[in-house]
Amino acid sequence: MLREEDTVILFDRRNDVEQQARLIGYEALDCAITSSPIGNANVTVALLRPMSENAQRCATTATSLGSRSGRPSFVKLLDRFYIPKAGDPVISALFFQLIAERYEELAAIDVNRQTAEILLRAALKESPSCDGPRKVLDFGCGTGCAVGALMALGHDGRNVELIGTDLCESMLSIAKGRGEAVVPLTEWRAIPGGDFVAAISCFVLHYGVPADDLACIAQQLKPGGIFSANLFKGDEAKLAQLTSTLSMADLDLIWNEQLITTPDTYNRHLLFKKRNGREVS
Repeated sequence: MLREEDTVILFDRRNDVEQQARLIGYEALDCAITSSPIGNANVTVALLRPMSENAQRCATTATSLGSRSGRPSFVKLLDRFYIPKAGDPVISALFFQLIAERYEELAAIDVNRQTAEILLRAALKESPSCDGPRKVLDFGCGTGCAVGALMALGHDGRNVELIGTDLCESMLSIAKGRGEAVVPLTEWRAIPGGDFVAAISCFVLHYGVPADDLACIAQQLKPGGIFSANLFKGDEAKLAQLTSTLSMADLDLIWNEQLITTPDTYNRHLLFKKRNGREVS
């Protein structure tokens, strides 16, 4: 759908896409309504181009969605796509389904891999010891960049069994081809509690993760287990909401630091530790 270098694509579930495009300084060239893999919900996908200077001067609303209208704002990702800043798994599922084959061309894969390495290293350092392989969940594994990150850990990554899951089946297939053990999201939700010493989630949380899935991550960790994740292009309000949601699932925030892989963008490395006081069901 991308036709020109300066065009972008906007994803949203509301119907007034042309108005929304004007509010962020674009005009709509083409629109299509597409069904998301989640719940067959409809999503509007619009191809946009920058408005002319004259049209921008005529605009009377703010250039950032939500600053005056009270609507949720959008965040620009991979330099070409706008999705709701609040995060919406329905939109995220469609987004990744459409770009799966080109994801590694569009994304800064080296940054992803370096970030995954930081998340893995911290998770393994802080997680409890166990007999046998140390099982680590790769939640939102995408195309499997954590496989290379684990290899880069060398001796520190020994005896680790990395298991990935993702809402996008196309990406899951790519990760499997890369050598990562993968489980479809519906099957992952049924994994017994206390199965993992750690979990990572690399460049995932900002797309919107349902509270039930966050609780499932927590439930599947062993007591003392670690959830190592990054919150990209977020803010303190989103961090507080995430921390509160995970706290209710027995995960306490023990680390919060800006990631060096993206020094100029809000990207917090977060470590959560599972409390020992509750029996795993």
